[in-house]
Amino acid sequence: SIEYDSTNNRLVVGSLSTGRVLGFSLPLTNGVLSLSDAYVYFEGGTRGAAPSAFATAGLQVDPQDPCLLYAAVGAYPAYTGPGTQIGVATIDLCLGDPRAPKYMTDLTSLAKAGGSMCNDIAVPEWGNGDLYVTDYLGSQLIRVVGQNTDSPTYEVLIASCPGCNGIEWIAGGMLIISQLGAGQLVKYAPSSTTTS
Repeated sequence: SIEYDSTNNRLVVGSLSTGRVLGFSLPLTNGVLSLSDAYVYFEGGTRGAAPSAFATAGLQVDPQDPCLLYAAVGAYPAYTGPGTQIGVATIDLCLGDPRAPKYMTDLTSLAKAGGSMCNDIAVPEWGNGDLYVTDYLGSQLIRVVGQNTDSPTYEVLIASCPGCNGIEWIAGGMLIISQLGAGQLVKYAPSSTTTS
């Protein structure tokens, strides 16, 4: 996933293998990303007690606070079996400490025994730590409320979402979800329990 840090004019990318979140100043030198030019927003983590970030997948900047970046995180490469860890991290793009996210919501209790991987994130236009995250391997859609607090809540909104992959919030309060395995886009209204 790639996001844009409008405050610092950087492209922001995450790493599945290290969990690091890096920024690259624009314009790019010779149109190429170089690790020697990278700004480290978040150093990632090592496997250990939850919550830790070992892989970073989907990224989304908060629409109301361009300093806040939400990252779907999880264990790498152990996306399956006992101890699978998943979650959402808030990374401060402006004044953050690269050693730790500003906030971390541990979603490990929702991980499926057969595998879970938080893959993409969508944030409503009001931002403020309310967000939706797809669990690609667990085939579920998760809602987090109050991500940027010490006591966030979370729930599974769709328990059967095979191949639930990319996700986007659109005007009118709807989510568009890409179901990779089914090769389709699904429209979902979070305030209801129906998809179309």
